[in-house]
Amino acid sequence: EDLENILGVPLLGVVPSIPQEDLMTIISNRERSIYAYTRQRSPVAESLRSIRTNIKFRTGNNEQLTLLITSAVPREGKSFMSSNLASVMAMSGQRVLLVDADLRRPSVHRLFDLSDEEGLSDVLLGEKNLHAVIQPSHVPNLDVVAAGVTPPNPNELLGSETMKNLRSLASEYDVVIIDSPPATAVADPMVLSPLVDGVVLVVEANETKRPVVKQAVMRLQNVNAKLLGGVVNKFDS
Repeated sequence: EDLENILGVPLLGVVPSIPQEDLMTIISNRERSIYAYTRQRSPVAESLRSIRTNIKFRTGNNEQLTLLITSAVPREGKSFMSSNLASVMAMSGQRVLLVDADLRRPSVHRLFDLSDEEGLSDVLLGEKNLHAVIQPSHVPNLDVVAAGVTPPNPNELLGSETMKNLRSLASEYDVVIIDSPPATAVADPMVLSPLVDGVVLVVEANETKRPVVKQAVMRLQNVNAKLLGGVVNKFDS
Protein backbone atom coordinates (compact mmCIF):
# COMPACT_ATOMS: atom_id res chain seq x y z
CA GLU A 1 0.00 0.00 0.00
CA ASP A 2 2.83 2.35 0.92
CA LEU A 3 4.58 1.80 -2.40
CA GLU A 4 1.41 2.07 -4.48
CA ASN A 5 0.41 5.32 -2.73
CA ILE A 6 3.84 6.88 -3.19
CA LEU A 7 4.54 5.68 -6.72
CA GLY A 8 1.10 5.70 -8.19
CA VAL A 9 2.10 2.41 -9.83
CA PRO A 10 1.07 -1.15 -8.99
CA LEU A 11 2.93 -3.43 -6.66
CA LEU A 12 4.30 -6.37 -8.66
CA GLY A 13 5.29 -8.34 -5.58
CA VAL A 14 7.13 -8.59 -2.29
CA VAL A 15 10.32 -10.63 -1.97
CA PRO A 16 11.05 -11.78 1.59
CA SER A 17 14.47 -11.50 3.15
CA ILE A 18 16.50 -14.73 3.13
CA PRO A 19 17.12 -16.28 6.56
CA GLN A 20 20.80 -15.93 7.44
CA GLU A 21 20.94 -19.44 8.89
CA ASP A 22 19.80 -20.83 5.53
CA LEU A 23 22.44 -18.86 3.61
CA MET A 24 25.10 -20.24 5.96
CA THR A 25 24.27 -23.78 4.82
CA ILE A 26 24.97 -22.91 1.15
CA ILE A 27 28.71 -23.14 0.53
CA SER A 28 29.01 -21.77 -3.03
CA ASN A 29 28.72 -18.02 -3.57
CA ARG A 30 27.01 -18.65 -6.91
CA GLU A 31 24.37 -20.86 -5.29
CA ARG A 32 23.78 -18.26 -2.57
CA SER A 33 23.45 -15.47 -5.15
CA ILE A 34 21.08 -17.34 -7.48
CA TYR A 35 19.01 -18.40 -4.49
CA ALA A 36 15.75 -18.91 -6.42
CA TYR A 37 17.43 -21.67 -8.45
CA THR A 38 19.22 -23.21 -5.48
CA ARG A 39 16.07 -23.20 -3.31
CA GLN A 40 13.29 -23.63 -5.85
CA ARG A 41 10.59 -24.27 -3.24
CA SER A 42 11.54 -21.32 -1.01
CA PRO A 43 9.26 -18.32 -0.31
CA VAL A 44 11.74 -16.19 -2.31
CA ALA A 45 11.37 -18.39 -5.41
CA GLU A 46 7.59 -18.48 -4.94
CA SER A 47 7.35 -14.68 -4.71
CA LEU A 48 9.48 -14.30 -7.85
CA ARG A 49 7.18 -16.67 -9.72
CA SER A 50 4.28 -14.44 -8.67
CA ILE A 51 6.17 -11.35 -9.93
CA ARG A 52 6.84 -13.16 -13.23
CA THR A 53 3.11 -13.80 -13.60
CA ASN A 54 2.23 -10.17 -12.81
CA ILE A 55 4.76 -8.91 -15.36
CA LYS A 56 3.33 -11.24 -18.01
CA PHE A 57 -0.17 -9.99 -17.17
CA ARG A 58 0.90 -6.36 -17.60
CA THR A 59 2.91 -6.84 -20.80
CA GLY A 60 0.62 -9.19 -22.74
CA ASN A 61 1.81 -11.97 -25.01
CA ASN A 62 4.85 -10.35 -26.61
CA GLU A 63 6.87 -12.57 -28.94
CA GLN A 64 9.93 -11.23 -27.15
CA LEU A 65 9.76 -9.42 -23.83
CA THR A 66 12.48 -6.90 -22.92
CA LEU A 67 12.61 -5.69 -19.31
CA LEU A 68 14.71 -3.12 -17.49
CA ILE A 69 15.37 -3.65 -13.78
CA THR A 70 16.45 -0.59 -11.80
CA SER A 71 16.25 0.81 -8.27
CA ALA A 72 16.14 4.25 -6.69
CA VAL A 73 19.55 4.04 -4.99
CA PRO A 74 22.44 1.52 -4.85
CA ARG A 75 22.36 -1.64 -2.70
CA GLU A 76 18.62 -2.25 -2.85
CA GLY A 77 19.14 -5.65 -4.44
CA LYS A 78 18.35 -4.87 -8.10
CA SER A 79 21.10 -7.17 -9.45
CA PHE A 80 19.93 -9.97 -7.16
CA MET A 81 16.40 -9.30 -8.40
CA SER A 82 17.27 -9.26 -12.10
CA SER A 83 19.45 -12.39 -11.78
CA ASN A 84 16.91 -14.37 -9.77
CA LEU A 85 13.92 -13.20 -11.82
CA ALA A 86 15.81 -14.23 -14.97
CA SER A 87 16.44 -17.64 -13.38
CA VAL A 88 12.76 -18.12 -12.48
CA MET A 89 11.72 -17.20 -16.03
CA ALA A 90 14.30 -19.61 -17.46
CA MET A 91 13.05 -22.38 -15.15
CA SER A 92 9.59 -21.96 -16.71
CA GLY A 93 11.07 -23.02 -20.06
CA GLN A 94 11.66 -19.61 -21.65
CA ARG A 95 15.00 -18.77 -23.25
CA VAL A 96 16.34 -15.83 -21.25
CA LEU A 97 19.26 -13.45 -21.83
CA LEU A 98 20.41 -11.39 -18.84
CA VAL A 99 22.43 -8.30 -19.82
CA ASP A 100 24.50 -6.36 -17.28
CA ALA A 101 24.12 -2.76 -18.45
CA ASP A 102 25.50 -1.34 -15.18
CA LEU A 103 28.76 -0.34 -16.83
CA ARG A 104 29.85 1.64 -13.75
CA ARG A 105 29.50 -0.94 -10.94
CA PRO A 106 28.81 -4.29 -12.61
CA SER A 107 27.98 -7.27 -10.41
CA VAL A 108 26.01 -9.82 -12.45
CA HIS A 109 29.18 -11.71 -13.48
CA ARG A 110 30.11 -12.14 -9.80
CA LEU A 111 26.66 -13.48 -8.90
CA PHE A 112 26.97 -16.17 -11.59
CA ASP A 113 30.72 -16.68 -11.07
CA LEU A 114 31.46 -15.75 -14.70
CA SER A 115 34.21 -13.77 -16.45
CA ASP A 116 33.92 -9.99 -16.90
CA GLU A 117 36.85 -9.66 -19.31
CA GLU A 118 34.52 -9.27 -22.29
CA GLY A 119 30.94 -8.09 -22.33
CA LEU A 120 28.42 -5.43 -23.32
CA SER A 121 30.94 -2.57 -23.45
CA ASP A 122 32.98 -4.50 -26.08
CA VAL A 123 29.82 -4.91 -28.19
CA LEU A 124 28.88 -1.23 -27.89
CA LEU A 125 32.44 -0.18 -28.81
CA GLY A 126 32.20 -2.33 -31.95
CA GLU A 127 35.01 -4.66 -30.89
CA LYS A 128 32.84 -7.81 -30.55
CA ASN A 129 29.49 -9.02 -31.76
CA LEU A 130 26.85 -9.91 -29.18
CA HIS A 131 27.06 -13.67 -29.64
CA ALA A 132 30.80 -13.62 -29.00
CA VAL A 133 30.28 -12.32 -25.43
CA ILE A 134 27.25 -14.45 -24.43
CA GLN A 135 28.11 -16.88 -21.62
CA PRO A 136 25.93 -19.84 -20.58
CA SER A 137 25.04 -19.87 -16.87
CA HIS A 138 24.53 -22.88 -14.59
CA VAL A 139 20.76 -22.29 -14.88
CA PRO A 140 19.33 -24.11 -17.95
CA ASN A 141 17.90 -21.74 -20.63
CA LEU A 142 19.65 -18.72 -19.07
CA ASP A 143 22.57 -16.98 -20.79
CA VAL A 144 24.44 -13.93 -19.50
CA VAL A 145 26.20 -10.94 -21.06
CA ALA A 146 28.59 -9.41 -18.52
CA ALA A 147 29.28 -5.67 -18.49
CA GLY A 148 32.85 -5.99 -19.75
CA VAL A 149 35.59 -3.43 -19.18
CA THR A 150 34.31 -0.18 -17.64
CA PRO A 151 34.32 2.49 -20.37
CA PRO A 152 34.89 6.24 -19.77
CA ASN A 153 31.54 7.16 -21.40
CA PRO A 154 28.84 4.63 -20.31
CA ASN A 155 25.93 6.97 -20.99
CA GLU A 156 26.93 7.62 -24.61
CA LEU A 157 27.50 3.92 -25.28
CA LEU A 158 24.11 2.95 -23.84
CA GLY A 159 22.45 5.48 -26.15
CA SER A 160 24.20 4.08 -29.24
CA GLU A 161 22.51 2.47 -32.27
CA THR A 162 23.95 -0.92 -31.29
CA MET A 163 22.15 -0.80 -27.96
CA LYS A 164 18.94 0.23 -29.71
CA ASN A 165 19.29 -2.87 -31.89
CA LEU A 166 19.83 -5.22 -28.93
CA ARG A 167 16.33 -6.70 -29.23
CA SER A 168 16.91 -7.79 -32.84
CA LEU A 169 20.47 -8.96 -32.08
CA ALA A 170 19.08 -11.24 -29.38
CA SER A 171 16.07 -12.38 -31.42
CA GLU A 172 16.41 -16.07 -30.46
CA TYR A 173 15.58 -15.29 -26.81
CA ASP A 174 12.05 -15.12 -25.41
CA VAL A 175 13.02 -12.67 -22.65
CA VAL A 176 15.85 -10.12 -22.41
CA ILE A 177 16.39 -8.67 -18.93
CA ILE A 178 18.63 -5.61 -18.61
CA ASP A 179 20.17 -4.82 -15.24
CA SER A 180 20.79 -1.05 -15.08
CA PRO A 181 22.26 1.41 -12.55
CA PRO A 182 19.98 3.17 -9.99
CA ALA A 183 17.63 5.80 -11.42
CA THR A 184 18.60 8.65 -9.09
CA ALA A 185 22.36 8.13 -9.39
CA VAL A 186 22.89 8.42 -13.17
CA ALA A 187 20.91 8.99 -16.38
CA ASP A 188 21.58 5.48 -17.77
CA PRO A 189 18.14 4.00 -16.90
CA MET A 190 16.45 6.96 -18.60
CA VAL A 191 18.50 6.33 -21.75
CA LEU A 192 17.63 2.62 -21.70
CA SER A 193 13.95 2.77 -20.73
CA PRO A 194 12.63 3.74 -24.22
CA LEU A 195 14.23 0.54 -25.59
CA VAL A 196 12.26 -1.90 -23.41
CA ASP A 197 8.69 -3.15 -22.99
CA GLY A 198 8.64 -2.35 -19.29
CA VAL A 199 10.62 -1.05 -16.31
CA VAL A 200 10.58 -2.68 -12.86
CA LEU A 201 11.63 -0.54 -9.88
CA VAL A 202 13.17 -2.37 -6.91
CA VAL A 203 12.67 -0.79 -3.47
CA GLU A 204 14.25 -2.12 -0.27
CA ALA A 205 11.76 -2.59 2.56
CA ASN A 206 12.21 -0.26 5.57
CA GLU A 207 15.33 1.31 4.06
CA THR A 208 14.63 3.41 0.98
CA LYS A 209 13.40 6.91 1.77
CA ARG A 210 10.08 7.98 0.25
CA PRO A 211 11.39 11.21 -1.41
CA VAL A 212 14.13 9.20 -3.13
CA VAL A 213 11.60 6.72 -4.53
CA LYS A 214 9.43 9.63 -5.74
CA GLN A 215 12.45 11.20 -7.43
CA ALA A 216 13.29 7.92 -9.20
CA VAL A 217 9.71 7.56 -10.46
CA MET A 218 9.63 11.19 -11.62
CA ARG A 219 12.86 10.78 -13.58
CA LEU A 220 11.50 7.68 -15.31
CA GLN A 221 8.15 9.33 -16.03
CA ASN A 222 9.91 12.34 -17.56
CA VAL A 223 11.17 10.08 -20.37
CA ASN A 224 7.79 8.29 -20.67
CA ALA A 225 9.21 5.03 -19.34
CA LYS A 226 6.71 2.16 -19.26
CA LEU A 227 6.84 1.65 -15.50
CA LEU A 228 5.21 -1.73 -14.89
CA GLY A 229 5.38 -1.44 -11.12
CA GLY A 230 7.50 -1.79 -8.03
CA VAL A 231 8.98 -4.74 -6.16
CA VAL A 232 9.55 -4.54 -2.42
CA ASN A 233 12.77 -6.42 -1.66
CA LYS A 234 14.23 -7.88 1.58
CA PHE A 235 10.89 -7.74 3.39
CA ASP A 236 11.03 -9.14 6.93
CA SER A 237 7.57 -10.53 7.60
